[in-house]
Amino acid sequence: MHARSGFSEVPKWRSRGVLGVALTAALLGELLVVSTAASAAPRNEAQEAEAARGADGALQAPDAPSARTIARLEGERVEVIGERTESSSTWALPDGSMQTGMAPGPIWVHQGGDGTEAADWAPVDLTLEMAEDGSIRPKAHPADLTLAGEGAPAEGLLVSMEREDGASLGLEWEGELPAPRLEGPRAVYPEVQPGVDLVVDATRTGYEQYFVLTRRPEAGSEPDLDLRLRSEGLTAEAVQDGGVQFREPSGAVVASSGTPLVWDAQVDEQLLHPVTQQWTDDEAPQEVLAPAPDWDEHPQGQREPVGEDRRHCRRGHRAPPCRWTSWGGRPRNKPKMPAAAQLCR
Repeated sequence: MHARSGFSEVPKWRSRGVLGVALTAALLGELLVVSTAASAAPRNEAQEAEAARGADGALQAPDAPSARTIARLEGERVEVIGERTESSSTWALPDGSMQTGMAPGPIWVHQGGDGTEAADWAPVDLTLEMAEDGSIRPKAHPADLTLAGEGAPAEGLLVSMEREDGASLGLEWEGELPAPRLEGPRAVYPEVQPGVDLVVDATRTGYEQYFVLTRRPEAGSEPDLDLRLRSEGLTAEAVQDGGVQFREPSGAVVASSGTPLVWDAQVDEQLLHPVTQQWTDDEAPQEVLAPAPDWDEHPQGQREPVGEDRRHCRRGHRAPPCRWTSWGGRPRNKPKMPAAAQLCR
């Protein structure tokens, strides 16, 4: 066996402890940030602009001209709701400059409308709950993640995700499933085979799936841990590291599944969210961008470099850098920013 950082590839068994197999699928999104130069709002726009505050008390406006006017009049930054993307938020500052905070994964889910109203968006919420049809879904997920409930899965799918263009991928399951135990973003299906629990974690970019062996298999009776991937509108192809990637008709890679791995109980205890332990509420991923750095006015409106903060990464859940870009401002000191919401890949 060739161990890599405490993890080993699936084909060989560890001799002790509880084993887990991880399979990850992530729908990938694009991030495009467009900046514009600071300019004064026309007089009629200044007259029509009205200050509105969101649920968190922060000022909001549907478009940049209104946001700039409100920011100047109120003396505080205003979020431009119409500039939100799945992974960024943009603000107008009192000096007329613009500021964008970007996360490397989804933080917003578009709920409908033209995107200029706060009600058109919901923060990503991975908390799983049962739907009316018996399926299990996160409260707000960018890829319409759906998990099977108790009984035979609908269309034979244990997990499925679907894009707005109709392309989808998922994991198949044959037979009945027990009622899952829901722990925040985690669903635990106990005893899907003798001595085997099935675990699925919802993540911001997809899901992670595990098998947990609660007791050592007897010789000659090893459990069947094979799962079949299904996709529609996408072409699957194996990659060199043992994973699978999915391409849309244009040839672009839009989803991927990592190399299945196996590890024991000692390694599992070192994970940020051990598969063999209950996921507690106080460990739930955050759902907002980190606080913005403190910017000073820049006399020539010059653009300053992006600031970022990186934290220690542990397998299963990573705390990625949060990037802030400001036009027409600069930090008094090098910004020290906590990372954005924890991204689970």
